[in-house]
Amino acid sequence: METPIHCLNISNRKKILREYREKPSEVLETDDEENRRLRKKIENFYRNFLESSGMDGYVVGISGGVDSAVVAKLLVESVGAEKIHGMILPAEHTSERDIEDGMELAERLGISTNDPAEFRNRIEGIVDSLEELGEMSESKQRLKRGNILSRCRMIVIRDVAKARNSLVAGTTNASEKLLGYTTLAGDGKGGVDCEGIYELFKTSVYSLGEMLELPESILEKEPSGDLWKGQKDSEELGHGYEFLDRVLAGYCIGLKPEKIAEIIETDTGEVRKIIRRVRNSCHKHLPVASPSF
Repeated sequence: METPIHCLNISNRKKILREYREKPSEVLETDDEENRRLRKKIENFYRNFLESSGMDGYVVGISGGVDSAVVAKLLVESVGAEKIHGMILPAEHTSERDIEDGMELAERLGISTNDPAEFRNRIEGIVDSLEELGEMSESKQRLKRGNILSRCRMIVIRDVAKARNSLVAGTTNASEKLLGYTTLAGDGKGGVDCEGIYELFKTSVYSLGEMLELPESILEKEPSGDLWKGQKDSEELGHGYEFLDRVLAGYCIGLKPEKIAEIIETDTGEVRKIIRRVRNSCHKHLPVASPSF
């Protein structure tokens, strides 16, 4: 399993272990020097990936949240605003604040966007029709609808990218990746062409966003997947990212659940539950399984 590179460099595992035992939260902290390194590394990645692909630019979904804002900002700084197109795709339940934040960010970055109202006016009927197909237990009906919405969004984003001869930039962070908090063929595997913040914990994405001087309205917002009315990441995942990232950091450096719980002073059962979710979600980010010949 990949290890988030910015804070868990396994070439110095002893040092990381010592720091984690002493002050687990500080292992996740990124100072100005580290943020500048990350910024340069991600910008170079976007620039080189586009050049090697032979495509003309990038299309990125802009939700009004910190992940997509960081990605959009770094895309612009790496290849220029004229090569970036933002897609703002609200549903019926999407807050006006999210739409406004997305539009204001796009204007601030100088990138083109779609008409959010057009997507919003049409998407619910499409989701309604697709929801009647397939199978899903009644207890998971809300999840089914959310996954359909995520995949519909990606259908539109990929269609626009094809028309513009562009790549689709993903906005998934390491916390979401490890927890499987993505939709296959939507914002996760099978939907995007590249991931710029895939190895950064959510904690570090916020730190990078602060250095990039993103709007406070985005940095202060409670994280949400925006797949149904009132959805909050913390409610669906059971904890906020600050706690989850401390558990994930301990897991990535190979500590047992009991040791992680002891260090961060929490219940071992909660740590086991989180790690179980990580292990059960590997198929969402590992390469597609196939036989070897």
